[in-house]
Amino acid sequence: MKGLMLKVGVALVLAVATVAAGVHGLTPIMKVNIPFDFQIKDHQLPAGRYTVASFNPSMLIIRGEENGKGIYFSIYGGKSEPKNRSARLVFRHYGDRYFLGSLWDGTSVTSMELGKSEAERKVQAEQRRHLSQDRTAPETVTILGEAGN
Repeated sequence: MKGLMLKVGVALVLAVATVAAGVHGLTPIMKVNIPFDFQIKDHQLPAGRYTVASFNPSMLIIRGEENGKGIYFSIYGGKSEPKNRSARLVFRHYGDRYFLGSLWDGTSVTSMELGKSEAERKVQAEQRRHLSQDRTAPETVTILGEAGN
C-alpha cells in the first residue's frame, strides 16, 4: 500500500512540474478586448481584455487581464484565408450568446478552429425551434486583436 501511495505521489509531482513548465513556455499570440460575455466550449467568460497564448501547437489559453479568469482549450487545423492576415477572434452569435469559433494569429494563413460545444448546440437547437423562418446559421462577429505580446 505504501508503495502505491509513493507512486501516486511521484506521479502527481511530475504532473504538476510538467504543467508548471508548460505555463512558463507560453507563446503570446494576441491581446484582444472583447466587449461582450462569451463562451469557449462550455465555459462562460466575462467581457474584458484578454491575452491569447499558445501552450503547444494544439492547445491555447485565453486569460483575462483584469479578472485573471482563463481557460485552456484545444484547437484543430482550420481554413485557409490568405487575404486578411490580421490577428482576430471570430465568434458565432445567437441572440445574446457568443461562442468562440475560430481565431487567426496574424502571421499564419490558416485559422485555428473550435468545434461547437454541447452548450452551443443546445442554443442553436433552441433557436431553430423558435424561429418562424428557416434561418438557423448564426451571425459571425469578428474582433480584431493586437498580434504578439
